[in-house]
Amino acid sequence: MARKKIEKITLGLRMKAGREKMGMSVEDLALETGYLPEVLKGVEEDRTVPPVSLVLQLSRVLKLNMDELETEEDARVTSIYEGTSEVQRIVIAREVMQD
Repeated sequence: MARKKIEKITLGLRMKAGREKMGMSVEDLALETGYLPEVLKGVEEDRTVPPVSLVLQLSRVLKLNMDELETEEDARVTSIYEGTSEVQRIVIAREVMQD
């Protein structure tokens, strides 16, 4: 029996679904957000990590709240981060920057 591939819900997929629901092309979204279409395509295809400013623009333009754009992994990371001390956060940040 063939196994069914389970697709991970990513920010890129949520962004694309929101854009399509609004009837917008990538070029339309670029005009509304001020970001190049190539950047937006990179985010949709999960090749580019968007800056916070873009996520905020997407939330506004696509009429999605930040919770709808947040992925399960983002929520897990936020939860772990909020449960750490300031010193632990600095250590985590340094480790991430070294990767």
